[in-house]
Amino acid sequence: MYLALGSYETACKTAMKTLILKNILQDLFVKTMDNECREMCKASNGSLLKKIGATELANFKLSDFCEELRTNAPMTAKTLTSLCQSRRSRKEICDPNIISTIGAIILYSRCPDMSALSYRLGFLLRHAGAAWYVSH
Repeated sequence: MYLALGSYETACKTAMKTLILKNILQDLFVKTMDNECREMCKASNGSLLKKIGATELANFKLSDFCEELRTNAPMTAKTLTSLCQSRRSRKEICDPNIISTIGAIILYSRCPDMSALSYRLGFLLRHAGAAWYVSH
C-alpha cells in the first residue's frame, strides 16, 4: 500500500518489521555492497589503490581515494560514513581519511593488488623510524 502511495521510506520501514522481508532487504543491501567492491577490484578498473609506482605513491592522497570510493562504491562509502558517525557526540561529519582508510583495508583484503595504501603506510613508518624498533 505504501509503495502505491509513493511512501517508499514508510514501505521499507514496514518491511523491516517482518523477519522474512528484513532478511531479503539485508541480503540485497549486502549484495549491492559486494558488487560495488567487486567492480572496484576488477583489473579493468584503474583504481588509485592499484597504482604502486614510486611517483604514484608519493602523490597518493586519501582524499582522492575517498572521492573514488564515493563515486564507484556509493553504498559502501555511505555505510562506512554512517558507522563512523556518533550521534552521542553530535559529530555530524566523519573524517574522510577514516572512510578512505577503512575502505582501502576492505578492498585490500578482497584483492591484494589494491595495495597502494599499505605500501604508503609502510614507507611512512619506515622513514619515521618505526622499522628500526621492529628489527631490534
